Amino acid sequence: MPTPKRLPYSVFEFDLSEARTDEKFTLPRGANWIRVLYIDGTLTIRLNKEDADKIEISNTKAYCYSEEELIYEIYITNTAQAGKKVVFAAGTKDVDISPGG
Repeated sequence: MPTPKRLPYSVFEFDLSEARTDEKFTLPRGANWIRVLYIDGTLTIRLNKEDADKIEISNTKAYCYSEEELIYEIYITNTAQAGKKVVFAAGTKDVDISPGG
């Protein structure tokens, strides 16, 4: 049996069927960028601080980048959206998954 290949970035998924208000999610390794891989609902995120500016996320072209500091925390807010989800990828600046695409 082949050994699964470890991705050079993290992928995480959130079920949007439950409402959240600034729910904290921690990226253990930190990231320079976060990209939406899939979304069929809407949400807002804040990076690293609960009182940071809100970033509206509603399409798969959404991309956040931080050159100065690593992103370790994402605060997620969404209304209850039955059957909806969002999938993010996060990585460091030396890993690229076509953020401009």
